[in-house]
Amino acid sequence: MENSTVTLVDNCPVCKPISELIVYLQENGFEIIEQKIEDFHFHQLYFKLFGRKDILDISQIKNIKQYSPTRFICKCHWSIVDIIIKK
Repeated sequence: MENSTVTLVDNCPVCKPISELIVYLQENGFEIIEQKIEDFHFHQLYFKLFGRKDILDISQIKNIKQYSPTRFICKCHWSIVDIIIKK
């Protein structure tokens, strides 16, 4: 699958930090397995990705907070990216 920038989920725009995070994860072998709108008004989205790499460096992505080894949240819209790591 070719990596591409995620720009919309059901006509709701994806913020730059989340889009950059998803592209980074895809470049590291992750695949989107779920995406949905949590709150259209606030452009809050939810993504779940599946992959094998358990060490990730998101320091270059601004406005993303890592809340646990598998959960990332943007500071602008509170969108969530959960990852599932296959061992």
